[in-house]
Amino acid sequence: GEDVKKKWRQIAKSINFGFIYGMSAESLSHMFELTEQEAKVIHRSIYERYKTYYKWGDMETEKAVRKGYIETPFGRIRHIDIEDTTRIWRITTNTIIQIALF
Repeated sequence: GEDVKKKWRQIAKSINFGFIYGMSAESLSHMFELTEQEAKVIHRSIYERYKTYYKWGDMETEKAVRKGYIETPFGRIRHIDIEDTTRIWRITTNTIIQIALF
C-alpha cells in the first residue's frame, strides 16, 4: 500500500540524487544491500539514460582542472586543489548545480 510506495519513492530519490552528485555503484550496493553486479547494472542504465549530464560533468571537470577553479554560470569562482578526480567531478558538478539553482 502506501508504505511500500513511500519506501520506493525514497529509494528512487536517493538513487537519483546520489547519481547526480557522483554516487558510485559500490555505494549504491551498500546503501540498498544489492550485489555489486546488481548495483553496476543500475548504475550503467542511469549513465546511459543521462549520458549528456555525465558528458557535461566531464567537460566542466576538465575545465576546472585546467584552470584550477570552478566557474559557475553567474561568474562565481571556487578554487580547487584536489588530486582525486572523482572528488573533483563531484565538487565541480555540485558547485555549479547548487549555485545555479539557488
